[in-house]
Amino acid sequence: MQNKAINVLLIDDDDLNNLISTRYIKKYFANSNITACLNGKIAIDLITEKKATQPTFGYDYILLDLHMPVMNGWEFLENYTYLSMVGKEKCEVFLLTSSVHDEDKLRASNYPFIKDYIIKPLFSDKIFKIFNLVE
Repeated sequence: MQNKAINVLLIDDDDLNNLISTRYIKKYFANSNITACLNGKIAIDLITEKKATQPTFGYDYILLDLHMPVMNGWEFLENYTYLSMVGKEKCEVFLLTSSVHDEDKLRASNYPFIKDYIIKPLFSDKIFKIFNLVE
């Protein structure tokens, strides 16, 4: 377990996936601050609010699903691209999705700030990959 405290934003419309992801992250980062949003609009609104009320706050990681109601992952990425905020360049964005479509993987490559495309659910092997942990 790491003592490091990290700020993670989960964006997924599936409560079960959010629960699984939260538990696995907490297993390795007990002091982490994990916020789950059920769609991209909630996440953009949250980021905007945090930016206004806590200008120095930043997320270390964003784990983003692609297929959600209201604002999907692609729409979130478009909005996120144009947000200006402190520490944004330090935030690592990962797509955590059930989509295995090559078109989605290709489209994801158009966003240089996306670190990786990971098929969910999030288990230990993927946690090690995302957070650069050594077994």
